[in-house]
Amino acid sequence: MKNKFQIRPLLRIINQVNGLIQKAKSIPHQRILTYLFFVFLSTIFWFLRALSDNYRADIMYPVKYVNIPENRVVIGKLPKRIELQVEAAGFNILGLKLRPKFPIKFDISSFLINTTGKDSSFILTNAARNRLSNELNRNKRNFRIINISPDTIFFHFTEMISKKVKVKYLIPDENNIFAKQYVQNGPVTIIPDSIKISGPASILDSVKSVTTEPIEPHNLTDTLQETYLIQKISHIVFSNKKVQITIPVDKFTESSFQVPVQSYNTPDSLKIKMFPNSVRITYQVTLSYFDRVRAETFRPYVDYNEAMASTNKKVKVKLYNLPDYIHSVKIYPATIQFLIEKQQ
Repeated sequence: MKNKFQIRPLLRIINQVNGLIQKAKSIPHQRILTYLFFVFLSTIFWFLRALSDNYRADIMYPVKYVNIPENRVVIGKLPKRIELQVEAAGFNILGLKLRPKFPIKFDISSFLINTTGKDSSFILTNAARNRLSNELNRNKRNFRIINISPDTIFFHFTEMISKKVKVKYLIPDENNIFAKQYVQNGPVTIIPDSIKISGPASILDSVKSVTTEPIEPHNLTDTLQETYLIQKISHIVFSNKKVQITIPVDKFTESSFQVPVQSYNTPDSLKIKMFPNSVRITYQVTLSYFDRVRAETFRPYVDYNEAMASTNKKVKVKLYNLPDYIHSVKIYPATIQFLIEKQQ
């Protein structure tokens, strides 16, 4: 049975100290400080004497696994620490508990001879007893390892494959990204926009893309350019752990044009008369693109087929494709009346 710590000598000291404190209550007030000083001094000596005795204690030691075979990956969780039951003087145990511990390295490739199947192997932690003993006693301390737990570490392999996937950005809240009178001025860019991922085939088959950690821009008034981590996927290794994301931002202004409406899909023998025959188009554009916009940029039209299907002699006005730097486009009126006539 494990003995966490032999504390009987310490318990005896504590009981003796409690007895001295009770005795102190009967001493006159003027002598109490002197008496307590000697009680404190005696306690220190007793404590030091107790620490010179041998004890057993459990020590947690970190573990690091190295030299995993190429093109293979370990699946499942391996213990990050092992528990050592040691015996040594109380001073040494106290120092060991307080000082930082460097991980004990287990070379997985050297343990492949201990196989339980094609893709399984195990490590007998007792094989590291000598290394652990040297580590514990490097400063000439008298440590004795009683037990190591767990006594066996099992691990399983699977074949590792690789493929290239797109990186996507994640903005959970798209409200209030830009300050008033500011908009996105062009597409969001990600560098690199694709990365190589490697891992077990059973997991990699379902991974179509990877995503950055949440981006939370707020009230932007200038172009955002920041580096963001890619969200981790268990058992998957990334060629890049970070990407640079740029969100172009510019101030916008609003303007408008009065533009004639054209017809689309109208047979050559017919024509569509529209009431009104022009519409006002209002739009928003960033200051850097303002001079590029002309009335000819907008091509409003009505579709003859939609007009023929209308039951109220009204048809919706549409726009041909617009440049992506034009935003918040509105058409007044959005629907117009029409009359179909034969060409003369």
